[in-house]
Amino acid sequence: MTTREELRIRVQLCIARKQEGDSWDFKRQWYCDEEKGDLLHDVICMSNLITDEDGIIIIGVDEEKNYEIVDISGDSNRKNTHEMVKFLRDKPFDGGIRPMVYVESLIIDRKVLDVIVIENTNNTPYYLVERFHRVEPYHIYTRIGDSNTPVDKSADRDRVEALWRKRFGIHKTTLERFVSYLKDCHHWRSVDGQQSWYYEYAPEFRIETELDERSEAYNYYCFTQPDSQPSYYSLRIIYHNTIVSDTLAIVLDGGRFITAVPNVHMFGFVPYYYYRTDSINSALNHFFEQIVYDNTYSITAFNSWNSCVPTIGNKAESEDFFEWLKYQKIPKETGRAIPPIPNKLLNGEDGKRYKEEYKHAMIINDMLETYWKQ
Repeated sequence: MTTREELRIRVQLCIARKQEGDSWDFKRQWYCDEEKGDLLHDVICMSNLITDEDGIIIIGVDEEKNYEIVDISGDSNRKNTHEMVKFLRDKPFDGGIRPMVYVESLIIDRKVLDVIVIENTNNTPYYLVERFHRVEPYHIYTRIGDSNTPVDKSADRDRVEALWRKRFGIHKTTLERFVSYLKDCHHWRSVDGQQSWYYEYAPEFRIETELDERSEAYNYYCFTQPDSQPSYYSLRIIYHNTIVSDTLAIVLDGGRFITAVPNVHMFGFVPYYYYRTDSINSALNHFFEQIVYDNTYSITAFNSWNSCVPTIGNKAESEDFFEWLKYQKIPKETGRAIPPIPNKLLNGEDGKRYKEEYKHAMIINDMLETYWKQ
């Protein structure tokens, strides 16, 4: 399940793009009683996504007024999670298997939005065996771009085939399957003290680490942890005996903190580190946050890390943010605290550079929040 903060960021990104997409839809207000068929049709389309994203219906955005946010707190047709589940419970789905949904309320720009989240599953395709309002039986509905399959038609054959492939788990590459398994983080096991892991339901999927003595370089994100001396490890994603991906992990705070190194964007000669949601390193960062530490230290450590190294979005969304920055006036200061630099670095040119890079990153993070809100 998507966390509330992750959902908030995603909703802000969707609104900022000022268009609908494969996995999100906008509604100005809640569905009334006469629109029950429309509600069911929209939910089925979002439940039959070919991708592995949750579908979201964002209620409280007016497309006709430049995607203005509309406060729906007084909408008499609002539904909560219980009411949405009850609405779907008696609908004649094939095999009695229904989409999994929940409703989350968010406050953005001091206005209340509701988001219907349709969870991504492998039980596709979802379809009815009896007619409900205008929703036809045995019609398979999905979503392409910003459009649902029309209610009087069925999806194209290639889309239907893709949904059946998804049900039987044969629609993904090895690396895509790996990323899916990483999300099921509590079923990974280690037998050697957190140096390697395997997925217990498919132990041929493994993560192995090995100290990389070639690199001991500091980067500004090192200073998010009490002991900023970095160690780097080769981090290999292995299927059977094949390495399907090879990246780096960084270890800080005397070995108590480990995660995958982030992506980097260069502002001239100044680096800015971030994660892309469609990168293996982002999935690994979330994996380590969930599996390696489950105590107060973990929460503090990863909160510090993620406040410095944000997750922006997928490739297109990240590029859109950096393009947007080109036309903005970048402030020279930030209200965020700059962590202490070790004495051995503080007095040299490197120490000054790290402080400036960290401050620059915090300024860009401030701009990122502005970008999400607009």
